[in-house]
Amino acid sequence: MIEVEYKITIKSSLIISPRSDRAFYRDLDNSIEEKCIKDINNKCLNYDKLKIIYPFYRYGIYDSYSPEKAEYYIPGTSVKGALTNPNAKRTNKDIKLMVDDIKINNDMIVLRNLYKIQYINDPNKKTVLKPFFDNVGVEMVKGNQDKGTLTGKLYTDSMETVEYLLENANFVTKEKIERMINYLNRIINNKKEKIDRVNDIKKVKDNLSILIKNELDKSKNLLFLGGYKGLINSIYLNEDEEINSAVFIDCDTMLPHGLVSINLSTENNEQFIN
Repeated sequence: MIEVEYKITIKSSLIISPRSDRAFYRDLDNSIEEKCIKDINNKCLNYDKLKIIYPFYRYGIYDSYSPEKAEYYIPGTSVKGALTNPNAKRTNKDIKLMVDDIKINNDMIVLRNLYKIQYINDPNKKTVLKPFFDNVGVEMVKGNQDKGTLTGKLYTDSMETVEYLLENANFVTKEKIERMINYLNRIINNKKEKIDRVNDIKKVKDNLSILIKNELDKSKNLLFLGGYKGLINSIYLNEDEEINSAVFIDCDTMLPHGLVSINLSTENNEQFIN
């Protein structure tokens, strides 16, 4: 096995949350202390209505919501799952892969509502991008931030395997993004005048087009990581398949959640380890 170091750049907010029994409740059990949330002030969170918080992955068990004390991390299994997508169009091979957890600085975590494009298939309501359950806050890694990249390590049999995984993930991601652009176009064309703030949806579509041009067409390795990507970005579809999918959007970057780029560190070599 060889050790390979890689860098992750967060393009849009990243959500990886443990089971719901780890949630914190503002009124039910008083596990959310007001002093921990009173200074939260951002356009993507309705503080007054906040009742439940779903935390990002963290080491240990906490009885109350204390983000300043938490040890946040991206599970290595999440990275492994994103790299070994079983729905790839290209032939899969037997891959030996282990991935370490990646620790995250506390100041990279933000608390926000989930934003969703709602009423897509309801002919009687206007389609709109707005908070989905505005009493629920979700911790996430902030996207497009200036705090640099995250560093991770994986272990596999050769650099050839790593290059295969990245190429394959890049291929699948481009297919998913192109399909989502088409899906958003379909929403715009089908609902037309029945869209509230149509420019919000157009902005998401335009940002995805720019991302393809700036990232995927320049041989950078882009992939979806974590949750709340929506079904359309979670599975591989054949060209003739259509799907009605929930569309969750990062209200800051106006992109789907979980878009990250992964690039290998320049100092990697093929030294085998025991």
